Amino acid sequence: GWSAPYGYHRFCLRHVQSNFAKHFGGGLLKKLCWAAGSTPQKKKFKMYMDRIKDINAEAYRYLDDIPLDQWTRSYDGGRRLGEMTTNMVECFNGVLKTPRSLPITACVEWTFYKLNKYFTDSRDQSMVGPNGNVGPFTSRVMKILRHRSARAGAHEVTIFDHEQGIYEVK
Repeated sequence: GWSAPYGYHRFCLRHVQSNFAKHFGGGLLKKLCWAAGSTPQKKKFKMYMDRIKDINAEAYRYLDDIPLDQWTRSYDGGRRLGEMTTNMVECFNGVLKTPRSLPITACVEWTFYKLNKYFTDSRDQSMVGPNGNVGPFTSRVMKILRHRSARAGAHEVTIFDHEQGIYEVK
């Protein structure tokens, strides 16, 4: 099994919120549950929880019984990296449904080619703009960019410190 520091058990906030809403209804309490769980600031977390307590003490106790590090961003020690849901995991799991029954080498090969196709298709799609023009922008935006690029051709840029972003433009 997993044990710290190799793995940390966290709850999907969308599922916590959904279960909370089954017990206490949607609306304001549901929104406050999400706000409390997703804020990175402990002060705001306390404010949202106090509001929940003022509205419904039982709802407050329900959330208070869940270990804070498992459902809140403000108490997770930064281990969630801001991800509050399991959407990415569920998406990846959905992609792997097809090769799941294959031998591991075939599964890895299938995944490699699937990802390669995904990136190739995404690149090609990004090269065609919203109006079918070449480039990722509309023809109006491309006209503005060409105009500004032509005007900028007379400028000279001297780099003093690239890392800190210090330049001189003449």
